[in-house]
Order: sequence, then C-alpha cells, then structure tokens
Amino acid sequence: MGFIAQDVEKIFPEFVGDKEGIKMMNYTSFIPVLTKAMQEQQAMIENLISQNEELLKRLEQLEAK
Repeated sequence: MGFIAQDVEKIFPEFVGDKEGIKMMNYTSFIPVLTKAMQEQQAMIENLISQNEELLKRLEQLEAK
C-alpha cells in the first residue's frame, strides 16, 4: 500500500526524492499534513453533530405543538 510518487510530486514535490531516476516517497512528511486534515475533519464532524442535535430539539418542539 502506498502512494504513487509521480502523483504526489504534483501536489507536494518536497515529499518526493529522486535517486538515479527512481522516485522515492518520504512518508514521514505526510504526518503533519494528515494530522491537520484530521483535526479539520473532526471540527466539521463536531459542528454537524451540534447542528443535528439542535435540529432534533426543534423538531421535538414542533411535534409537541
């Protein structure tokens, strides 16, 4: 399992090395990028959960009327 170095190089050229014409990935460089993406995704999930809870409360109030 892995990434295709040529594809990654288009977006993150600093993550790809070249030795005698062979492309190599520096996978540890992905850690900060992936961590930040997960943090952003988690914030979005928490926001959606909050919105869903608020909508459920409003629905319950409307149904009670």
